[in-house]
Amino acid sequence: MDDLIGKLWEQSPLFLTRSEFAKTLEGWTFDPVYRDRETIGVFLVKGPEFHFAKFDDTPADKSILRKYPGDLIAKYGYAQTSTPKDDARQRRFNERLGFKVAGETQHDVIYRITESRIKENPCR
Repeated sequence: MDDLIGKLWEQSPLFLTRSEFAKTLEGWTFDPVYRDRETIGVFLVKGPEFHFAKFDDTPADKSILRKYPGDLIAKYGYAQTSTPKDDARQRRFNERLGFKVAGETQHDVIYRITESRIKENPCR
């Protein structure tokens, strides 16, 4: 997990030391995503809230997105994530997946979804 925290910290726009950054992640579950035995991303999950970080330039495909938000919707009735207000690309991506704006903070737009548009592949 220390390796994942390091990768997340390197991508973070926050001006925190690595140990300060690690403290902000206490209580979150890390669910790594692998491709060819390489960690290409990680979901961070805490209750119905989740975030996803990618560590390479390949696009996220639907197979990565099947588990979340679907599992959280099944458990909590909804899933929630937040996106920086100035990240128009990520905001469009959330909205294409079916997320609706549920609120905002000073820096982020909070998104909520109650039904996933990504269905399990019955041919797996």
